[in-house]
Amino acid sequence: MGQSSVIDPKTGEMVQIDPATGEIAQTEQNNPDLTLQGTNKAGFPVFHGTPTADPTFGSRLAESLGIPTSGDQTEQMGRGIQVVNAPDHPVLTKLANAALGPAGTAAAMVKDYGKNLYDKAVAPTTPEEQVNMQNHPIMEGANQGLKYVLEGPLGPFGGQAASNFAEDAGRGRLGPSAGDFLGTAANLLMLDHGAVPTDETSLNKLTAAAGAKGSKNIEATLDTLKNTASQMPTVNSVGDMLSVVKKTKDNINAEYGNAVGPYANLPISTEPIQQRILSLITPDMEYTAEGRGEIKEIKDAADEYANKEIPETSVAGVQKPERKLWTLGALDSKRSRLAADLSSHNAKEPVSRYTAERGSVKLAIDNAILDALRDTVYPQADKLAAKPDGYFENLKSQQANLIRLESVLNKRIDDLTGRSRESAGTPRLSRLRPGAAVSAEGGVHGYLSEVPRAIVPPNVLKNADKAAKAGFSSGHPVSRAIVMSYPMRALALGTPQQ
Repeated sequence: MGQSSVIDPKTGEMVQIDPATGEIAQTEQNNPDLTLQGTNKAGFPVFHGTPTADPTFGSRLAESLGIPTSGDQTEQMGRGIQVVNAPDHPVLTKLANAALGPAGTAAAMVKDYGKNLYDKAVAPTTPEEQVNMQNHPIMEGANQGLKYVLEGPLGPFGGQAASNFAEDAGRGRLGPSAGDFLGTAANLLMLDHGAVPTDETSLNKLTAAAGAKGSKNIEATLDTLKNTASQMPTVNSVGDMLSVVKKTKDNINAEYGNAVGPYANLPISTEPIQQRILSLITPDMEYTAEGRGEIKEIKDAADEYANKEIPETSVAGVQKPERKLWTLGALDSKRSRLAADLSSHNAKEPVSRYTAERGSVKLAIDNAILDALRDTVYPQADKLAAKPDGYFENLKSQQANLIRLESVLNKRIDDLTGRSRESAGTPRLSRLRPGAAVSAEGGVHGYLSEVPRAIVPPNVLKNADKAAKAGFSSGHPVSRAIVMSYPMRALALGTPQQ
């Protein structure tokens, strides 16, 4: 029987087929663990030793997860990457590497990693790759480029596992391919479980939990909400999200109260407030009885904020109470009450607010007073608490958003609870949706949709709870530690089994 030559898919080397067995003849090139012993009767070389075994499901899975699969790898990981390596002086080696510490280990890793990248870049192509390059230059060039990127720059970050999967799948190794795939999937799950969500992700998740009506309020207070959530044991539901909102609101109240409280009796000039009210008077008001009535109403309101103290008097038997100078505490109390009274009005769109204020002089006066009070009280609070300009104005603006968000969440929880109970109590068959369709041939056939909903009823409250948890997630510390240590473990393992 004549001899024939083929390309060994494991090494890319040209090899001969043993006619006695029909298998690839062993060589020192395709099995470096073997040593030449002689030749058989057919003239093929006979080697002594144990051939290198193909990777298995377990070995590929372990490699993908950065887990040692042999005693040598375990010893290598335990030894770590050494900057100083003097085999004849083991004590000196240990002392030197201990002195250099983590910084030295990191430097050694970078050095070895760079050397590996260079070696991969200049490594000669195999005969198989050369043949493929001649027959399919574009495809083979792209394949080699992708392989270098996966096993080189991306090697310590899961790229080697992806390259292994492509190789194992191409060679029909079902077990190793499954190990590559499951290991990569496990790494991705841990990455997702340990990752800290971005602000955009948090905003989207928390909006899914609270509903679209709370989106703007969440966006305006996101950083403060996340800071409060980080100080709480767990946030696992929409109810917990409501607790975060309440606690954040209470924290703002406490901080503001501590800033203003000690100076509650401090006299404050109210002339800016008076002038803000009088600015509502327009020239056309003097030409109509209605307008002149509005002027009087505006001046009477402005007079309440005159910057002077008037003792109690009696004119024509009418007792007029004493009027004191306004204090910081009194102005802040007035601001708080007006803000509560006008909250529903100020939550409207700007055009709607303008229309309402044009039709009611009382509403216009109250809003002018509220704006003037904020412009008076907040700067005083900033100054007294040694805060930057605008600090408390921003803080109280967040509080207003939190108050609206609290209302939204209360309604949301009631709505989701009711809908979840309704869904769970609905008979399964009634969830099915029958339908009919006409085929291209003109035949009519029926079908049933919503089958998954009939089997497992949707739980909208549970879905919202998951969204709330994901929005405030700080990443699981164990998963995060595993993911962050993966590059070091992958480098310490060395070249995975091929």
